[in-house]
Amino acid sequence: MVRVGLFKQVLSAVLVVVISLVLIGWLSARHYALERAGEQLESSIQADLKRLAQFSNHWLSTSRSFLEYSAATEIVHSMNTEQLKEAIQHLAKFIPTSNLSMVLNRQGVSIARSDGQPGRNYSNQPYFKAIFHQHKPFAFQLTIDKNSGEYMMWLAVPITETSGLPQGVLVSSIDPRAFQSQVKSLFADSQRDYLVLASDLSVVASTAHPKATNSVFDLQGSAYPECNLSGTTRLVTNQLYEPRWGREILLTGCHLESGWQVLVVEDPLITAAVGQQVDRWAMLALVSLLGVAFLSSLILTRLVISRLNQLGNQVVSASISGARISQEQDHTDDEFTQFRQTVSVAMYGQRLLNQLIQCSYDSQNLESFVHESLELINTAPWVSQASCVQLFITLTDDPDLFHNARITASGFDVQEIIFEQLESQICDCIATNQLVHKVTDSGTDSYAFPIYLDNMSGACFYIEFSQSWQLDDQQTHFTLTFLDIFASVINHLNARFSLQRQEELTHQIIDNSDLTIVVRSLAGEITLCNKGFERLYDVDRSIYRHFMSDMLSADQQFQLQQNDEIVIFKGIPVNYDETIELENGDTVYLQTVKFPIKDANNKVTGIGSVSTDISSRLQMEKQLQASYHNLEEQVLKRTRDLHDSNKELTKQKVELESLIQKLEEAQTQLIQAEKLASIGQLAAGVAHEINNPVGFVNSNLGSLQKYVDNIIQLINKYEAIIPELSDSVAKDIAETKEQLDFDFVIEDVQELIDESIEGLERVKKIVLDLKSFSRADQGDWEEVSLHDCLDSTLNVVWNELKYKAELVKNYQDIPHIICNASQINQVIINLLLNAAQAIEDFGQISITTGHNDDGVWLEVHDNGSGIPEHIQSRVFDPFFTTKDVGKGTGLGLSVSYNIVQSHGGDLSFKSTQGEGTCFRLWLPLVPPANKPTEPSTHQQTGSEPTGKGVKDNESTA
Repeated sequence: MVRVGLFKQVLSAVLVVVISLVLIGWLSARHYALERAGEQLESSIQADLKRLAQFSNHWLSTSRSFLEYSAATEIVHSMNTEQLKEAIQHLAKFIPTSNLSMVLNRQGVSIARSDGQPGRNYSNQPYFKAIFHQHKPFAFQLTIDKNSGEYMMWLAVPITETSGLPQGVLVSSIDPRAFQSQVKSLFADSQRDYLVLASDLSVVASTAHPKATNSVFDLQGSAYPECNLSGTTRLVTNQLYEPRWGREILLTGCHLESGWQVLVVEDPLITAAVGQQVDRWAMLALVSLLGVAFLSSLILTRLVISRLNQLGNQVVSASISGARISQEQDHTDDEFTQFRQTVSVAMYGQRLLNQLIQCSYDSQNLESFVHESLELINTAPWVSQASCVQLFITLTDDPDLFHNARITASGFDVQEIIFEQLESQICDCIATNQLVHKVTDSGTDSYAFPIYLDNMSGACFYIEFSQSWQLDDQQTHFTLTFLDIFASVINHLNARFSLQRQEELTHQIIDNSDLTIVVRSLAGEITLCNKGFERLYDVDRSIYRHFMSDMLSADQQFQLQQNDEIVIFKGIPVNYDETIELENGDTVYLQTVKFPIKDANNKVTGIGSVSTDISSRLQMEKQLQASYHNLEEQVLKRTRDLHDSNKELTKQKVELESLIQKLEEAQTQLIQAEKLASIGQLAAGVAHEINNPVGFVNSNLGSLQKYVDNIIQLINKYEAIIPELSDSVAKDIAETKEQLDFDFVIEDVQELIDESIEGLERVKKIVLDLKSFSRADQGDWEEVSLHDCLDSTLNVVWNELKYKAELVKNYQDIPHIICNASQINQVIINLLLNAAQAIEDFGQISITTGHNDDGVWLEVHDNGSGIPEHIQSRVFDPFFTTKDVGKGTGLGLSVSYNIVQSHGGDLSFKSTQGEGTCFRLWLPLVPPANKPTEPSTHQQTGSEPTGKGVKDNESTA
């Protein structure tokens, strides 16, 4: 018991001392109060600045991670337009605030857009140039839509190939108003203004002036430090005049790693008013304290001591039993009762958190930890009142696949569900990483708590009540704290399990390697070795967890310690060769690399070595060297023999070259003559044979058409007398006509006959072109049109051209010429087939004609691969070919060149490798009086045929 008289005496003495100290220390107390107010203001600004920086950094990194993950999927890497449409629509669900998502190709053209309007060019946009020209991994840009005048934020990431080079850009457009509204909701209860600026000082978000997001904020040269998201950021405050506010303002800010800057805007007048208010309240508190303290100290002190003693006893009992402190129904509004309940919830929550951390040490996999965590959170009083408790989390590598975990009457239940099938409240929580509270029309409450995970897939803890249930700040704070620790443990377990898998994989790779690998500490302890080291040094690492080098023989220790000093003192790798004698007498030659193992302070803590067995390679080198010496002797002997016989062969070679040249010229003329004759006979024979059946078929079709007309006239007569027949007969005739589809047959038979006659006319035209091409029934030299030669030749070779190229005709008015039409047709067919062979897949062949005063000319141009420059001079040489043996004779262009020379004309070409070739044929209007019969020496005036080497030279038809 505390004696009341003694307490009064103590209180009186304390009051006298307090009054004396207050009067003496007033100035110092006032100064301290102002300092505290300043510190509180600075702490408040620092908290808001850190909160804004964390939110902005998290928003930007989350959006960037979603884009980078989407850009890395196989669907986006394929750059397939149809598949990209689905991927773009899928990306829009991950970023709810996105207005437009699209994929750009290398030229900056959109090949897929979420609004379905591809084909626009964005190559002049800074974000495209930053990705493709500056090779940045991420780009951010603010633009104004010229049509709507709205301000847009653009986020872009590269779509890389396997080589690491960008093959496209994935872009997402986000409405700045959505980001600005989130910033405003983040500081809804604050009287300050907040700014978020991009790296170019463009305003991303402004809580003071929403329309300022389409402008640039002038910091007037002020520089701010980097934001420390994990600790305390050094505050730098600058005062400047801002026209938007129309007054002086205080700017406190910092910059993020992404280049963004976050700023807190304060009014200097409000800041000064804080000090004045503190001064006034301090004076008032001083006067009030002196009066109230004396009057209430006796009553309050006794009551406080009694209640504190009672509360202390209850807290001690609750901490020993681990249970919550019972609530007094009669004193629910009492401050001590509320304090007692607050202490109870905090102690109970701390107990749950301790149990959660203990579960993280005992869990062997993620599913068991999730199970135990749900059981723990279910014991919380406010969670146990919920009608539904669910946890949505991704436990696999697929970010769209979530696991719905919950505790049921039968035990722990886990079901798989994709993101698109989740409720809107849960989707919003995962997408925005914010607490989502929903109240139904019936008054029930549900809460979706976000869970932050390192894999950026997100998670959500969902509780639903069957009645109205409002969670207070303490319950909400504890739930978020519990989930934060839960997320940290999940991240830790993921990292731990991943590290275990990596260690197992590393050990398997090292053990299955053909190399000899060993790692030793400076004390001689062998901390790592593979099976190759065990076989070489005849040791068994399973006997010891770690064993020392001195457990090996002296020779083996010498091999391990050789060159150690260079590695330790210089800290550089050493390459050397070593020889080891095995116990069975064999010698092993090794090529070894020793390297230093350093800690975080760049200090050498161990030595590693990797050895390669080169015994087999050295043995092969000795055998090759012996074979080389033997081969040199044989080569010298054979060289002497060849030198003797070479003199005789040189003489014979001169004679053979002369004979071969004469033989080649004769053979060229003979082959050409035989081919032209064979083609003419064949074409004439085929045309004659086709003419006969075409003639009588055409005649029969004419007769058939007359017969059908007569039958139709007869049927029309019968149709006229059908009304005079009996009803049964007329009905029977009508049913028969309907079954036979008589009206359609009568209509279709006329069309069939007309189409057949038209087809025969086309066959007759082809026969006439074939006869015109062969010229078998005409004289050798005559007046013809070069266009007729072209058209008849195209009809013959069209089947070879239509699958290879698109044909473009550029005919001009040209006069007739006198020539051998059959030979000119042969030249044209060679040029057309060569152009088709020069095109690998599908291209274009253009034919252009024209004339001058002396003759007419024809150009055949293709867009094939062109002719290499080093073989262009041999294009018209007889028998020169690049085709495989048996597939060409190399006479096509040579024979064509001789035909043109015999007509007094000229055949030349121009070719650029990779772009195509153009052959130009020029013929005089009247051939020379003496037509040459021997080929003349040709002069190359351009490049060579197109396509694959000189395969053009071999189309002799």
